Amino acid sequence: MTVVAMTSCKGSPGVTTLACLVAASWPVDRRPVVVECDPAGGDLTARYALSGGTGWTSLLAAVRRPGAETSLDDHLQQLPGGLDVLVGHVADSSASWSVDIQDRAERTVAACSPPVDLIVDLGRLPERGRDVSPWMARADRVCLVSGSDAASAMHVLARSESVVSWGRGRVGLVAVGRGAHRAREIERLSGIPVLGEIPYDPEAAAVVTDGVGSSRRLARSGLVAAARRLAGALASDGDLSGVVSDPPGGAPSMSGATDSGLAAVPDRAPTGGPVRTTGEEQ
Repeated sequence: MTVVAMTSCKGSPGVTTLACLVAASWPVDRRPVVVECDPAGGDLTARYALSGGTGWTSLLAAVRRPGAETSLDDHLQQLPGGLDVLVGHVADSSASWSVDIQDRAERTVAACSPPVDLIVDLGRLPERGRDVSPWMARADRVCLVSGSDAASAMHVLARSESVVSWGRGRVGLVAVGRGAHRAREIERLSGIPVLGEIPYDPEAAAVVTDGVGSSRRLARSGLVAAARRLAGALASDGDLSGVVSDPPGGAPSMSGATDSGLAAVPDRAPTGGPVRTTGEEQ
């Protein structure tokens, strides 16, 4: 099992959308699950009209019962492309769970057969002085998603010391858009290695978030290409500090490219349509 935590320092740079696209681009021989742990979240439930009672709410209720057995699959729902998600509401903030309940829930997730890889959406980091999510310590990889504008860069630099303290080799920066402070400059000043640069493309993102627009538009977008590269880096073994986000010689080749040379929409990518709970139609 690989656990990837995705978070941001400021604003809404698209952590949830990126988490879904990265999971949708995950190696086909491995099973990713998007785990929604944003205390201010619940976005996936709203976007895709999912059930609010199936997810962390049902999982935590199940593991609270002594001796009860439950499967992770019982609490998952699927987005239109078939991507498995464990959704949560505002009241399901991980900070409110007891250590015992967290441990039981983790054991349930870890017992999934075959093992799954977790892409954990943590939303925005809490203010300094407040506890960060326990998932930050559990993660094998931590992605700090940031805009590349001056204000976002300032927030990354202000938190860089604590971010780096989470563990060198586990933490990497993902920059969205091209602003006054390019990703490499932020890397040099903060000491956080750059994993990738994600283009700001609201039209392509809208295909994922709202089902608006064509899947062909998404397939041709740099957003999908960047998500594929990021997924490859996160799914691989080794130290993240050695990752090169943009290899020399132009754009990298993309696994899953079609015969026409266009990047295919990742098989699991949500691009609109009906949603179902695992094992049953909604």
